[in-house]
Parts: sequence; structure tokens; C-alpha cells
Amino acid sequence: MPFSLKIDAGAYAGRRYVFDQAEVSLGRTQENDVVVPDDGASRQHAKITQSGEGWQIEDLRSSNGTRVNGEPLKRPLALREGDLIKIGDVTFKFAEQKQAPNQTRIVAVGDLPQWDRPSTALARSGGGGALAAAGPAGALAARGRAGAAAKASAKPPMPKQLRLALIGGGAVLGIIVLALAAQKLASSGRNHQVAVDQEFDLGQKPDGHTYGQGPDVDVPSPARAVFVFNFSELVPGKSLLTFHCNTDGVAKPEDIEVRLNGHHLGYLPATFGDSRPVDWLLDRHMLLVNAENRIEFVNLRHPPADWEAFDLWIEQESLPSGTPDQLRIEAQSEYDLAEGRFNSENVAAGNLHEAMLHYRRARLVLAAMPVPPAALESLVTERLHEAQNKLDHRCHAMLFTAQQALATKGVDDALDVWRDILNYFPTDDHPCNERAHKAIQQYE
Repeated sequence: MPFSLKIDAGAYAGRRYVFDQAEVSLGRTQENDVVVPDDGASRQHAKITQSGEGWQIEDLRSSNGTRVNGEPLKRPLALREGDLIKIGDVTFKFAEQKQAPNQTRIVAVGDLPQWDRPSTALARSGGGGALAAAGPAGALAARGRAGAAAKASAKPPMPKQLRLALIGGGAVLGIIVLALAAQKLASSGRNHQVAVDQEFDLGQKPDGHTYGQGPDVDVPSPARAVFVFNFSELVPGKSLLTFHCNTDGVAKPEDIEVRLNGHHLGYLPATFGDSRPVDWLLDRHMLLVNAENRIEFVNLRHPPADWEAFDLWIEQESLPSGTPDQLRIEAQSEYDLAEGRFNSENVAAGNLHEAMLHYRRARLVLAAMPVPPAALESLVTERLHEAQNKLDHRCHAMLFTAQQALATKGVDDALDVWRDILNYFPTDDHPCNERAHKAIQQYE
């Protein structure tokens, strides 16, 4: 019976791989079936073998050992549904499968140069709906190989015989054939564009472009887009980085994965017909200091699903200084101010926006603490997410109202709504402010 390993924690968390073979090896080097992307893994760390109708795991005298459900693995152990296998800082969740999919391989990011990291040509395998790297045994697609694959898979141009048929055939038939040929050529051109890895600079201000696949895209990148930025800081450990973007055209959650230097960062949310802002606080352990960092958007659907990403930028904030007690007091004060504004959001138009800013300041102060209070950190994270969601919904509702007013009542009524938006979003910390300003400039 096949089994699956889902990365429950560590690099590539959330991914699931399915195997249908008698033995699966796990370790740090490339000859293993599961290449564990962690320095705590030995070259040949452990193996999973078939035992009767089930599976067992055995540690191969690794340097740091293997743990199953938190216990050190001292002898071969039969695996059960839901068992957690920890190698270094990577935790796998074991599960049995009912169908036999294609064999796959996990690739360790740290062992490969940047351009040879796992490609975005991901496909659903035949069994269990597991995600598998495209090609035999999860083969990689580097820039050169990706370009070659594009040429091999691209549809050929319209042959000479077809052109002659159009000339000699009837007008209706000619139009139909020409339309079909044009559609194929357009499809071929699109596939060729995205087969080669594309890298774009990511700065501290949006570049005005829209990436992905959709009606508003001006930089086509349906399957994959990579954004490169440099991270440096004057005082090590004293910066907080946030990645901001807006997204649209995403039909289903988990269609588009976002990665930071090969690590799973999250997924673009479903947008339900309207754009949504997305912000990610970048984990310092995933960042490369004084070096190039890469944020990747990877389309997990095949053929590629529509998605659009725009207003992409990196925000770098300096962490405040102070003793742990001073920082704790400041963080609590910012949280209390945020709570006051949040709980009186209907008293004044800008209260919810101000609450968001205080929650963000509290988060920044907590990030400066060596060991932040867990309870307060959890509250700040939860309430900041709640405030941002409320602001997003308010922004969408007011922009929709403005568009309705423009279509049914006229420009003056729409301008009133856009001006009112500025009362609720008084600064450019939320993109609704900029959208309202642009609309006012356009119609005033």
C-alpha cells in the first residue's frame, strides 16, 4: 500500500509527497529518495521500508538521531497513521494511501545553486492528489533546461499546407481555421514566455506592473514569477521585513504558492471577484543577510490557473531599542491603544485604521524582544489580522459603492464616496488610500 509524507514543520512546510516502492531513503544528500533540507540531517539518515502490509522506519546511525512522536528512535518501529517523524528541524507526517501515484522526490534547497532550485513545473500526481515535481523522480528544470522544455513543448507555427487551404477554401471555413490557428499560436507564445525563469527586482515602492495570468496582466508569468531583493542591515538582528502585495483573479485558495528562498511562505487567497491586499512578515531564519533573496509565486495548477499580483514591495522597519522591561511596557501600551480604537471603530471614521497602526507598532516592539511574552504576541497577531480583514472588507465595500454611484448617479456622487474613503483610510499604510486618490484625480 502506498504512503505519503507531508512536511508538517520546517522547510517546505505544507507539501505532501506520495511513494509506492518497497524502500524510501531519507537524508541530506541527493541520492536519497527524500532529500531533507536541514543541516541537522545526516547524509544517510533513515529509511522507511515495507513490513508485511505496513511500513516501518529505521534510523541509520545518524549523528543527531530521528524522533517519532517526540521519542528517540532506537530500533526499527512500525509506523501508524498520523505518526510524526522529525529529522533535524523538519517534521514529516506519515499517512497510508489507497491508490498508487507516481514516485516523487523532495529536493534540498540548500544543496543547489539558486537557478537550479526546484522548478515551478508542478503537477498533480495520479493518486491521492499529491503534489509532485514534474518529470521522472521530481526532475529539476534549470534556466537552460526550462528554455529547452519550452521549445520542445511549444506548438509549431501554422504549416504551409494550412495557409494554402485558407487561400483556396471558402470564406467561412477559412475564417474558422484561421481563428483556430491564431488561438494555437497565441497559446504557444504564452507557454514559451513562462517556461524560462523570469526574475524581477523588488523594491521599497511598487513598480506599477501586474504579474501572473489574467486580463490586467502586463508582465505575463502564468506558471512562475521570481522577485529578487537585497537585505542588509546596519545592526544585525535589528530589522523587520514585511512583504506587501495585492492580488486578484485567484479562484481557489492554495492555487498559488508563495515561497521565500525556497521556504513555504503562504498561498494567495481567493479573491472572489475583487482584489485583496496580502502582507507577510518575513521570518529572519528564511532570509539571507547581505545577499540576494528570492520571493517566488508558483502556480500549482496545470494548466496554469489565472492569478494577478500587483503593488509588490518590501517594507523594512528598524526595531526599537530598550531593555526587555521597557519593550514589554511599550508593546503593552501600543496594544492597549489599539484595543481602544478597535473597540470604538464606529465612533470615528479613522479609528479602525489607527488601531491597525498601533497593532503593527506593538508587533514591531515585540519583535525586538529576545523572548516576547507569548500571550501578548498571540493577541497582537490575532487582532492585527482581524483589523486588517475588517479594513479590507470596508475598502472593497466602499470602492464598490463608488463604482455603483459612478454608473447610476454620476461623477459627483462617486467623488463623495471616494473622499469619504480618505476619512477611513487617512494614510497610505493601506492601499485603499492610494486607490481613492487616483480615482479623485481621474474624475475631479
